[in-house]
Amino acid sequence: MKKGQVLIEVIMAFAIAVVALLGLIQLSTKSVSSSGTAKRESQATAYAQQAMEELRAGKANWDEFCSDTSVSVSLDIFTITTAKNCDNSKKFVSVTVAVTWDENNKTKTITQQTQISRY
Repeated sequence: MKKGQVLIEVIMAFAIAVVALLGLIQLSTKSVSSSGTAKRESQATAYAQQAMEELRAGKANWDEFCSDTSVSVSLDIFTITTAKNCDNSKKFVSVTVAVTWDENNKTKTITQQTQISRY
């Protein structure tokens, strides 16, 4: 063996180990970020479902319920917007619930739509 060959081998092995370690760190960081995104999407979906159920429960007074309205409410990092549009026959109301939030400088939205009948 020549002098210095062992030192070069040690340096090369160390460099390979550092590159592998950096890859693992990047992978774990991405995993944690994706987990947070999934949690917020799940929470937004739950808020949209809850708002939709509250709207369905409010149809007892149909004449008041059957009106074109839009309401926005802020809750934590989310903005929940509900919109109702009554058809001309006053038998159906189209309901849209949108939950929006900002994440990584992008606006994300979960939307649910349904029609609620008078009967």
